[in-house]
Amino acid sequence: MYYFAAVPAAVHELLRLAYPGGADLPARQVGLDQVIIDRWEHLADALEEASASDLMQVMIQLLSHIADLHRRAERAMQYPSSIRRACDFLSRDLQSKVSMPVVARKVGMGYSAFRKKFEEVVGMSPGALRIRARIEHARELLVNTEEPLGAIAERLGYFDQYAFSAQFKRFMGIPPSRMRKLNRA
Repeated sequence: MYYFAAVPAAVHELLRLAYPGGADLPARQVGLDQVIIDRWEHLADALEEASASDLMQVMIQLLSHIADLHRRAERAMQYPSSIRRACDFLSRDLQSKVSMPVVARKVGMGYSAFRKKFEEVVGMSPGALRIRARIEHARELLVNTEEPLGAIAERLGYFDQYAFSAQFKRFMGIPPSRMRKLNRA
């Protein structure tokens, strides 16, 4: 069986033309967040603008993104509902400060039990998931926009550009400015 995630209309049309099954493309609900939307828009633009020699690389990126979404959806469906709700909450409104005891109360758990269960199920602490969501969104903004680093830092709730750059480098292994340059080349 083949799986495709929900995609923008332009990408759906390109997949429909390329997919041997015709117009009845299978789909899997993966949820929406701004990172997914931004990535699909970037891939749709890349597909439309790709030369014949670049088309294979863009298709590989598209298929890789679809596979990532499929794995993400499969993992998330196995989480208990309280942990899924916490993950959703921690991955939204990335500019705001979040108190983990408040998140625990929102999902009906005490903080200690919440943190232990969250780490057991997700494989990282709630705070680490929050940082990961912020860094992943920052990476998408760096790759797909011309937004200055300071504006990205502010948009994601960092104290300043330097705190953002330091955390991005710890997580990604390279500074945000280098990430942007590598993806522009």
